[in-house]
Amino acid sequence: MKKIIAFGIILSFFLMSMNVSADSFVPPQPSQIDLENGSKVFYMTPLRYDGDEYLPSGLYYNTSPPEPIYLISSYHTADDISYFDRYNVFLSNDGIYFVHFPIPFYREIETSAPIETVLEFYENGNLIKQYNASQLVENKKKIGYTVSMVMWEKDWGSQHRFDAENNTLSVTTIDDITYTFDITTGDIIAKEESHIYTRILIISAAAICVLILGISVFFIIKQYRKC
Repeated sequence: MKKIIAFGIILSFFLMSMNVSADSFVPPQPSQIDLENGSKVFYMTPLRYDGDEYLPSGLYYNTSPPEPIYLISSYHTADDISYFDRYNVFLSNDGIYFVHFPIPFYREIETSAPIETVLEFYENGNLIKQYNASQLVENKKKIGYTVSMVMWEKDWGSQHRFDAENNTLSVTTIDDITYTFDITTGDIIAKEESHIYTRILIISAAAICVLILGISVFFIIKQYRKC
């Protein structure tokens, strides 16, 4: 019995540590994205690294020293924690417009942005539109929560489809709704509910099966009568 109790205590601590680590984030590092064949550079510098040796986040001409075109406004998700990096930022070819997928915190202590912010659209470094999870996920019961995060996307961001030529970005929510955004305005320009098409396919498949079954029964009966 003592061994069982001891095992239970150890298991509890292990599960608790897993729960905490699930929301433990690796501190972001400065990064950059080259644009227009290297003539422009989009620098992403976390606020915690702000200083003389790092350029403030923004778009620069790739000169020596770099000449700023614009700096990202002070109001963004990264007031306390900056997670701008090449994996969650999508830029227009000229870098004037970009969309940012902030880590969607639901606790105000983590960010200066509205709770559950999941998408931010910028023009010349200024925030022009943002969305939270509740605005995009219609089936609120499917929104998942960890200790401090909101789970709203299907397949953890693998559904991002960015078209740099047309400045559009498509994302699929956890309830199978695909939105297409114009990144120059942040507006939704298309909405497709995948589950509707899934139902149509299921109904069509069922109808085909019934039809095949009916034809099979018809020929079986016909063959039986011949005998």
